Amino acid sequence: AHTKLNTSAQSATDKNEYYADILSEALTAVDNAASAYSTMRTKISALRTSTFDSKYMDVLNSNMTTYLKAAKYTQAVASYCDILASAPSAYSSAYSQLKTARDNLNWCMDLMTMAQYDNTLSNFKSETNTYINAATSAANKAKGYL
Repeated sequence: AHTKLNTSAQSATDKNEYYADILSEALTAVDNAASAYSTMRTKISALRTSTFDSKYMDVLNSNMTTYLKAAKYTQAVASYCDILASAPSAYSSAYSQLKTARDNLNWCMDLMTMAQYDNTLSNFKSETNTYINAATSAANKAKGYL
């Protein structure tokens, strides 16, 4: 819907401010998602290798609010990406970085959903760390375009 808005009456400055605001909100959502995923990672990483399979779901369930917060912000980043897809070319680099952050947050969310079945504790720690750091790094690069 945002890509079909008639913006012909807006000045270039108005459009720039609009997209800058959207980018700023998107980067805040990346930071919030990464923070929530980091909290989940810390809680799950506290498990021992011997209890990872049996206790993973207990930790996930007892921290569902944090996990859902992370998922909410991940979805918000995806929505902001959709909006910025129609941004002027001046935002193409920031948009590219935001898509990288979105993809890494999605992979982190998927990993947390399937970790008990598809991972060892060591792999879980490594993969979540990689995804969270990559999302944060991409967001930091995109901040340079504000």
